[in-house]
Amino acid sequence: MENFKKIGWSLTIPIVLCFLTVLLGYISFNTVFPDYPFLRKLYYAFQLFSMESGDRFYERDVTYSLMTQIIYNTARFLAILTLIYTIVLAFLSVIKERFNSSRVKKMHDHTILCGLGDLGNTIARNFEPKKKLVIIEKNTQNENLEQLRKQGVKIIGGNALDPEVLKKVGIEHAKCLYALTGDDFDNLTIIRNAKTILKDFPSGNSGLILAGNIDSLNLKKVAYQEMNNIDDDQKCELRELLNTFREKAVSIADTQSGNETNVRFFKEFEQLKTELRDYNPAIHPERTKPENKVKLFNINELAARYIFRQYPPDRFIPVTNKQAPQVHILLMGYS
Repeated sequence: MENFKKIGWSLTIPIVLCFLTVLLGYISFNTVFPDYPFLRKLYYAFQLFSMESGDRFYERDVTYSLMTQIIYNTARFLAILTLIYTIVLAFLSVIKERFNSSRVKKMHDHTILCGLGDLGNTIARNFEPKKKLVIIEKNTQNENLEQLRKQGVKIIGGNALDPEVLKKVGIEHAKCLYALTGDDFDNLTIIRNAKTILKDFPSGNSGLILAGNIDSLNLKKVAYQEMNNIDDDQKCELRELLNTFREKAVSIADTQSGNETNVRFFKEFEQLKTELRDYNPAIHPERTKPENKVKLFNINELAARYIFRQYPPDRFIPVTNKQAPQVHILLMGYS
């Protein structure tokens, strides 16, 4: 039933017309040529669509009943109607596709989402406003496409790895492009193709943010440094903040409690802890060139960081002591 709804009346009507034409045509030819074999009469019925068997009904000098003549002529004109309807439907389909493509290409400040897997679908469902979202998905049978289309999302069927497909979605006027396929190298290829396409436009689009989900942390680091022209030894603001935080914690542990130095260390420690808790990469961008807007992320890492910020541990708690308080977060490795 669900598949029937997806097909829609646009395809159901010509199928029904074809069936009625063949059925009525066979009934008519069976009356005219009762001695012919089944397949030959069926072949004559199919020839109605090419208008090659239209006069066979009158080959024999016999006058048939009015009902037989009505059935036969109904089949003849249904065949013509089916052909006209199918041609018009195909023509309108092409016109609609080109119209939608032209609308998407002229969009401004929109977001392009490449890939509609679990991550892409989650972002699409929560994205607002829907009319500013364009999805490129090569699997046109994806069950989520129709619902998103009804909500106002623009759907482009195609492979985002093809630069020609990226050119159809108005990338030169877009606000953000997400590469969310299930393959790390495909995501990097999409981003590189997007950067290459932007170079072909005189004004470019320096404000476009190119973001991709990369599962491999090592690949993510190397690709991020390459795409943003970052030297490997270039310091990161967050890393510097973490190092200072660790040094203050060690200093507090090494000093005697109760003196003024320790009190000062505690105040600085609490201030650093507040800065770490409120740290926002959007406010503290990495030191990259202004024209570079590539953001590579790992969704699992982002989720872990979110949990860590929401529930920051104030100290490390041993897990081997049964009398110790219950552990809420267990860090395996610390980097």
